[in-house]
Amino acid sequence: MTKYQWLAVCAFFAATLLCVREILVLPDGKLHLHILDVGQGSAALLITPTGRTILVDGGPDTTVLERLGEHLSLFQRTIDLLVISHADLDHIGGIPDVLQRYDVRRVLLNGEVRDSAPYAAVLREIRAHRIPVLLPDPATDIDMSDGVLLDVIWPAGPAFEENASGNGTSLVVRVLCGSDSVLLPGDIEMPSEAGILRSGADIRSDILIAAHHGSTTSSSTGFLLATEPSFIAISAGRGNAFGHPHAAVINRYAVLNIQNKVTAEAGTLSWELCE
Repeated sequence: MTKYQWLAVCAFFAATLLCVREILVLPDGKLHLHILDVGQGSAALLITPTGRTILVDGGPDTTVLERLGEHLSLFQRTIDLLVISHADLDHIGGIPDVLQRYDVRRVLLNGEVRDSAPYAAVLREIRAHRIPVLLPDPATDIDMSDGVLLDVIWPAGPAFEENASGNGTSLVVRVLCGSDSVLLPGDIEMPSEAGILRSGADIRSDILIAAHHGSTTSSSTGFLLATEPSFIAISAGRGNAFGHPHAAVINRYAVLNIQNKVTAEAGTLSWELCE
């Protein structure tokens, strides 16, 4: 085989692999959930049954772009909804790059005021691209128009005023599709969990993303019992300085017989829902 024949064969196989990959990421009528492995931080990608995309947080750095590339078409340049749970760096560090790379149609913010350079960079990009901004309204669901609903549970009213900024104001979003549901609680801690329980909101979910990366400040027994998850996904970095997820929290899950995995050990965690 000549050099040019070899190159032609390689090009053929490369094109074939590309075609197969693109076919695999076509909309298939399911809700795809990916808890992205972004190190010590948080980012989740949801792809709806018709191919709409929802990104919840962007991790600590540009790693999120690499992870998005693993699950989206090479030609995908649109994110239909970007949800920013709160302004901590480990949730927004990669957001400016996402806003520059993708055509983001809408952004859901928690409404907090945070005097920090990273968050200022995020807001600057949102303004520069003239992206419509939504604020939390527990009375109104966000309808993705293909059977997927986002129920914004927290923060609201007095609860927000009591937690002017920080983890307590993290957006808590419940994603529903058919009989399946996922709860993404950001970095809320036990006082916010208690507030949600007092509100009477329905937080029952098949999959729960561990609040605050499995910190001892979160995942109260009452909150776990109300959520009734069959699986908990924990987004945490390998060997992180915070000890996430904490052994006491993992033990709490075990006592309640809830399966769990950590991105630091398992990598990106993925599910196909709404089948």
